[in-house]
Formats: sequence, structure tokens, C-alpha cells
Amino acid sequence: MPPGEAGRRVRNNTPWLRKSDDSELPPIESDEAQEIVRNWLACQSPVIARTEIAGSVEDELESCPSVDGEICIYNGPQGDLPGPMWSEIYWSIMFNECVICHGPLNDNVDQNPNNPRGGDIPGGASPAALEALDLTGPDATDTSNWPSDSYPAVVDALAYQVTSCPDEGTIVIPLDSQDSVMIQKLRNTQACGTDMPPLDPISETLIQIVEEWVDLGAPNN
Repeated sequence: MPPGEAGRRVRNNTPWLRKSDDSELPPIESDEAQEIVRNWLACQSPVIARTEIAGSVEDELESCPSVDGEICIYNGPQGDLPGPMWSEIYWSIMFNECVICHGPLNDNVDQNPNNPRGGDIPGGASPAALEALDLTGPDATDTSNWPSDSYPAVVDALAYQVTSCPDEGTIVIPLDSQDSVMIQKLRNTQACGTDMPPLDPISETLIQIVEEWVDLGAPNN
């Protein structure tokens, strides 16, 4: 940036960073902001490339496992994590993150009182994804049995049958998380196709819970 008045005329006044509560940090020219930058430089300019949800308050702001050599920091307590059970994994991950694409368009109000989305039933975002994998059940007004209804479509089920990647593996192989396509796609290590979910990846903490469930035999529990 040019010095003095010339620099002030071309400066982009977009807030330079936001805090976790979405409030703006002080203006970059302020003494407070410059002290923040000096401290960052003094700490060898670390770049936090990834954050993980911490499993407890004690882990908050501690380092989390690196995936590709990047710096990872636990960014806050998770609260109640799902157990390594299909029913808990379904409601906390599949229903909230995956059914939007792997489910049909549904305008019904859910009769399931335990619906974590308050009665809303996601779905309809991708007909191709629904054709490849249906994570729902036959009752379009009550999702109560959707975990058990969708279980056969996941466990010991061949992947990519109607996509551009036919016969590329099995979605979940009981006792073998490493070769299960679901784990590969959650971690973006699959041999074919895209990672899932494509826009908002699942945290490593949650992936490890799914992985544990698979390695326990992927029971329908």
C-alpha cells in the first residue's frame, strides 16, 4: 500500500476480521489492532487453517490433530456428542447434514416429536443424490423410523450404482471403517466422486464417532 494520504485513498475499508461472536475487531489503524498484529507477528505469524469442535471445555483452544500438517485449534466445547450408535449418528449427522440431498422434497410437517429440526423435514436438493442413496423411509409424515428404514441402504450396500462411479465400493463395511466409502467421503479420501457433505464438511470429532460405530460392527442400534 502507498504511504500517507495516497494509501488512505486506495485502502479497502472492509472489516479486516471478525470475532467468533461476529462482532468486528478494532480498525486496523487503531493502537489496539496494531498491538494484535504485533503479537501475532511475535508468535511467528501462525495460521490456523482448521478448527475442530472440542469435546469438553478443557480442550477449548488446545491443538487438535492435524490432517495435512496445518495448524488446528479446538474452537469451543461441543456439548453433547452422539454415541457410536446408528440412531444417534443418524439424527445428529445424517438427518441434519445429508438428508437435504439424500432425501425427497417433502412439504409435510413431521409427526415425530423428536425431530431435531423442529418438525421440518429436509430433502429435495439433489434428485441425483437421492437416486444414488436414499437416507429416508416410506412414511413421509413421520421420520421416527427413518434411522432403521435407511440402515439397509447404508450398511453392506454398494455405492455409486447410478452415478458416474459404478461399483466403486461399499458404503459401510462392518468392522472395516478404512475401506468404507462413507468414511472416505466424509474425509475426502474417496477414489471417485466428491466428498460429503460438499459445502460444509463434518468435523473430525464427528467422523471419528462414525468410524468407531463402523469398527464396532455397524450395528442397527
